[in-house]
Amino acid sequence: MSNNFTQNAKVSDRVNKSWGFNVGPGPIWQIAEDRGWYKEAKEKVPDVDSDANRRPKVHQNVLVKSGWKVLDKSEAAAFLPTDVVTTEEGNLKPPPPVTCLLGPFEEQTEMKLNMFESLRISELIPESKAQIFNAGAPVWGIDWCPIHPDDRSAFKFKQYLAIAPFPSASHSPEIGVKVPRPSKACVQIWSLGPQQSSAKAKSKKTSTNNAEGGEMKCEMVLCLESGPAHELKWCPLPSHDDHSSKGRLRKLGLLSGVFEDGSWSIYVVPHPEDVTPAEHTSQPVFVHLPEPLLRIELEETSCWTCDWANSEQIAIGATNDSTLINHILPTHYLTVHQSAIRALAWIRAPPATSTGAPRVDGDPTVIASGGYDGMECMTDIREGHGSVMNRTRDVINAMTFSPFAGGPVTIDHENIVKAYSASPSMLGRGHTLMEPQGPVWSVDASDFHPQLAVGSADGCCSTTNTLRTTRRGGSVIYQLDYSRKSGVYRMLERFLPQETQDHPSAKAKAARAPKSASKPTSEISSIGQDMERIKATSGAATVSQHALY
Repeated sequence: MSNNFTQNAKVSDRVNKSWGFNVGPGPIWQIAEDRGWYKEAKEKVPDVDSDANRRPKVHQNVLVKSGWKVLDKSEAAAFLPTDVVTTEEGNLKPPPPVTCLLGPFEEQTEMKLNMFESLRISELIPESKAQIFNAGAPVWGIDWCPIHPDDRSAFKFKQYLAIAPFPSASHSPEIGVKVPRPSKACVQIWSLGPQQSSAKAKSKKTSTNNAEGGEMKCEMVLCLESGPAHELKWCPLPSHDDHSSKGRLRKLGLLSGVFEDGSWSIYVVPHPEDVTPAEHTSQPVFVHLPEPLLRIELEETSCWTCDWANSEQIAIGATNDSTLINHILPTHYLTVHQSAIRALAWIRAPPATSTGAPRVDGDPTVIASGGYDGMECMTDIREGHGSVMNRTRDVINAMTFSPFAGGPVTIDHENIVKAYSASPSMLGRGHTLMEPQGPVWSVDASDFHPQLAVGSADGCCSTTNTLRTTRRGGSVIYQLDYSRKSGVYRMLERFLPQETQDHPSAKAKAARAPKSASKPTSEISSIGQDMERIKATSGAATVSQHALY
């Protein structure tokens, strides 16, 4: 699928072995390669392996739908996140600022962030390039917008991130329950770009650190009437208009999502620069989009999750245990699970001909899915039924496809993150990658390197190398905890890589256990050491899913 390192089997084996020696929290960029496959890739061109040809622009004839308008702050207030309490007049208050302890451990500074505000961590930890920002409420949908490499300079090297906050911190969606339209909510478009040079920089070192860290800013807020989004997914290939397009409103891309009105919808997102008035202040521009470009909904169920295979084929998981396949419009409706489908991912590999040759111009046919019934299945849409690859006593909240792992990555019992093979010789076999200390909310992999990112309910964002020979290890990027007593968050960073010890089986424990009922001194000492470690590294007992990333 790639004419780079994977063109030669011997070279591919050596590169995979090299990847396995990486124990750091991030990838080795010198040997990164694009192992993703899309049928839209240009084959008969001189530079076939370039990013521009492997991921070309799509949907250039799609225009921003008419009827949009720019709202002022008072008109947009009904679409924005609010506090859980009201004023004396009965109006909802804006969300309160988030108080968080940031900086090096035992030298942390209390910072307050209002909605739409951001902070560079380099102001507290000079070598850090991280950003923290407040979306105003808990976030369930988040995704980066793809930008074509030929247009990155025209975009001023900005990257755009779509964020879908809930209406308030107390909002709790119910599975399969639709809210009637219009239901006001918003999707925020944040940008990460180079830091603008400032004359107020105190020193050359400070200015350099800020420039390297970049600037996070909320550029635009889309005011929608479909209810809050439970998941957001951009079209995986660049779908923005050329920067030089004249005479029409440019679009930033096609943004899809599953919304609380039970629908799966695609919105054509306008470019923030084209809708921002000249006299606009530092606040984001509020744009009302009354209707999506495409809306798909089923009378008997609600859409709950989605995934793009390419620019045309989409899979949607529903709350009535069914999977809906769309080639823009619906083509398949399959019953796979016994309860709501919460996570699914396409196995992005081309179908094969009768001789075994890959059909690189065809659509993928296999979907991995997980639901509230604890089953993880692989479904070939040509067969019409699923095959169970694993069953666990837990809800499957997240799933992704990794071309380096060769199959889907999802969760197993006791919060274990596993990679399952999709190759015929090892179909359905899994191996453990890491063991977070809390339920896993999200996992994501890259087409360019084998690093896996995991977000869990213990407040940790962790990474691990899926090709490491030593399993179950990982690096904690940061940990966010919350004190109910003080109402203050705390973010811990600078964690060292760790290796999770193998848990002995019950039979092995019984064989080693002494006949006496009292605990051995060594075991008591081990427990004491574990408690000291928890006191030194953890915070209060409760972790909140607030919109701090």
